[in-house]
Amino acid sequence: MRLAPAFSGASFVYSSVYSEPSDELSGNYYRLKDVNRKNAWNVFVVFYLVLKVFKRESPDIVISTGALPGLIAVFTAKLFGLTSIWVDSIANSSKLSLSGLIASKFCDHTFTQWPNLVNKKVKCLGRVI
Repeated sequence: MRLAPAFSGASFVYSSVYSEPSDELSGNYYRLKDVNRKNAWNVFVVFYLVLKVFKRESPDIVISTGALPGLIAVFTAKLFGLTSIWVDSIANSSKLSLSGLIASKFCDHTFTQWPNLVNKKVKCLGRVI
């Protein structure tokens, strides 16, 4: 949500334990079903929902701030030839998240706020917090 003001008016897709997104989102928003290693069968449901959003919104760029639903979205973006950007979790200061590590293999840009995690594929452009 700390990045939301930078994308004022953009469409948001989110997966959260909360029923509604923050009031800070000013554009359209869509909620995805949660998916993780414990309920991996939801990968197919989330992929289908992401396809529906792509059809409705026709994005040029897909940006994710983490977790498996976001990984599915940036992977789908690559399948469609779209620019994909991964912003790794601010909680992971000693290593990239598993999703961030996977995303760094195919995303156009991968970012972290932690300078010690920078490598050939992962950049740091400053801190979010």
